[in-house]
Amino acid sequence: QYIKVYSMSGLEALKHLTIKPNSIWNPNGGLPWEEVAATLAKASDLAASYGRYKYCLEKKWKVKLLRPLFEKAMDLRWNKTISHQDIYNTVSLALEETTNPSVCPKCNGRKDVIILDKMYKCDLCFGLGRKSMSDRSRGAYLNKSRHIFDVHIKYNYFNTILPMIEEWELELQRVFNPYRRVK
Repeated sequence: QYIKVYSMSGLEALKHLTIKPNSIWNPNGGLPWEEVAATLAKASDLAASYGRYKYCLEKKWKVKLLRPLFEKAMDLRWNKTISHQDIYNTVSLALEETTNPSVCPKCNGRKDVIILDKMYKCDLCFGLGRKSMSDRSRGAYLNKSRHIFDVHIKYNYFNTILPMIEEWELELQRVFNPYRRVK
C-alpha cells in the first residue's frame, strides 16, 4: 500500500518534522508528523539518528553517530603519525561534510547532469549532490597539511568513513521511497 504524496519527496517530508504548523488540521501542506516519524522508525537506529541529526537539525545525535564511526576508523590501518585525536577529528569532518547543506552548483543537488538528452554523473561533486570540500580545506580542518591528508588520511576517509555515512543516507532513501510514489 502506497502513502499518498503531497508533492514532496520522502526526505523533504522528514524536514517537515521541524516546521511548526499554524494549525493542527493542516501541517503546512506536508505529511502529518506522525506518518513521517512512523516511517523513520522503520530505519535502523543509526540511520534514524542520522536522519534526525541531518534533516531535523537535532544536534544531540552527533555524539551517537560519531561513536560507531570512530570505532570503525580505529580498526583501520593508519600511519603512526596519525593520533587518536586526528582519527576522531577525521570522522567528525566526515559527518560535518555530509550534513553540510551546501548544494552542488552544477547539478543543483541532483547528483546527475543531463547533456544532450543523456544523463551523466556530475563531475563537479562526483555524484554526491553537494559541493564537497577541497583536500586543502579538509587538511586545514584537521590542522594538517594537504600532503598529510593526501598521503595518510584520504584513503580511509573516502573508502571507509564516508561510505558508512552514505549507507545511512541510502537507507533513509529506501525507507522513505513510498513517499515518492503516487497512490
